[in-house]
Formats: sequence, structure tokens, C-alpha cells
Amino acid sequence: MKHKEKWQESIVLTMDSFFVGTGWHKIQKDAQGYLRWTGPDTVSTMHLFPRRDQSNRLNITIRLSLSEEMLKGLRLEADGLPLQVTLGSQRNSAYITAVLPENSALREGDKTVLTIHVPETIVPAERNPNAKDKRRLGLCIQEVNIFPLKRAMFTAQKFSDPRPFDGLFFLKMNPGVRDAVIHGLYKSAYEYFCKHKGGHNEDAFELHPHFDECPGDLFDIMQSEMNDQYQTIIKQQQEEISLLREVVYHQSDDLQSLRKQIKVIQS
Repeated sequence: MKHKEKWQESIVLTMDSFFVGTGWHKIQKDAQGYLRWTGPDTVSTMHLFPRRDQSNRLNITIRLSLSEEMLKGLRLEADGLPLQVTLGSQRNSAYITAVLPENSALREGDKTVLTIHVPETIVPAERNPNAKDKRRLGLCIQEVNIFPLKRAMFTAQKFSDPRPFDGLFFLKMNPGVRDAVIHGLYKSAYEYFCKHKGGHNEDAFELHPHFDECPGDLFDIMQSEMNDQYQTIIKQQQEEISLLREVVYHQSDDLQSLRKQIKVIQS
């Protein structure tokens, strides 16, 4: 009988954690924590158990890479299906993020096989005469995060600043941008902000382990409108319930008064 794990609502996997997979070197540790290099082959896998009856955000913290080409050539797959990857501009550490979509073909407890492809692996000793490491290395991974793609806050956080970028607030302040997102001219309010407001200066936002690169997109707009409609309906229902209560209270008072009158007549 096949053993099944329980699905996890969210996953924070540091490299000292146990996981089943292939294409990994031994665990290492430094002052910043545990890490693990992919290699010696260009393909590494992890067997994980996130919930797949919902969409998830998949984020990976990469401590080191031996070449920029390796980072930019990185590909991710989930159960053999390619994922669209976004790579941040920071390189100490680097952050990549992707959406792990809902998969109705999987049943509760089924594993998800995450596959990391790099274009090459490198032997540091062959590149640098002073290097002693003769292993064939890919990327140095520090952490893997998977959590529900609910985006209730509609925000993106800065790499070094806890103040969030609120995509919906930006759209409400800039209705023209909202229309542009609805008509597909921009992927999100965040994309517009980066191109026209933030640029690449000190105010620009940056990927971090829990970053969502699409705050203020069509998904957020539709969800916000549905929430507004829901709140309107709830408010209307509450007003109708209050009105009915007042009617019932008045009728009750009238009935009490009528009963008293009847008793007086009968006496």
C-alpha cells in the first residue's frame, strides 16, 4: 500500500530539513544558516506536499550562483509542467518567484515533484586556481517557501523596507491605470508603477521570499469588485433585517396594547 503524506497549507523548507529528491550535494552551514548546492547534474528534484486544490506562490531563496547565466537560465517545473519564473535584481541573496497552479488531477496527499533546471554546472577549481572546491555545482539554495496565493492584502513588499506597495490603493488613486490593466495594456498596477514611477532607484520595490510580483492585477480588481458587491449585499440585508425587526417590534407593541384593551372590555 502506497504511503501518503498529508498536504501542508504552507511550507517553509530550510536546507537542514529532510526532503526526498535527487541532484543535491551535502548540507552545509555558515553564519547565515543552512544551504545546499544543486549538482553535479543540471537537474535537481524535490518531493513536496503542498495543497494542490488551490493556487500557491512558490518562492526560492538562492544564496549563491557561480554565474549570472545560470540564474537567468534557471527553469522550474512542477510535475513536469513548466512554471513562469520571475527573477529579482538582488544578488545577495537572489530571489525567484513563480505561481504553482491548482492541479485538480492530484488528490489529497499526492506529492508534487518540483524540478530545478540549470543550464550548466561549474567546478570552482577549474575556473579559479585559488579555489579548492572540485565539486560540480549549480545553485546554492537556502530556502523554499510555498504558501496559498490568496493575495488578500494586494501588496508587494520591499526587499529592505517593510512598507508595502498596495496595488488596489494605487488603482483607486489612478483610475486611468485601472482601466489600462482591465484592457490588458499593463499586467498590473505594480508593472505600471515600476515603469513610470519607481524605476530602478532607491524607491523601487524588490523581490523577497514572500513577494507577489502582480499586485493590482485583473485578479485583484475582480476579487475587489466581488468583495465590494458582497459587502453591499450584506449591508442591504442588514438594513432589511433591521427594518423587519422594527416592524415586528411595533406589531408586538400593538398586540400587547390590544390584549390589554380586550382584558379591560372583558372585565
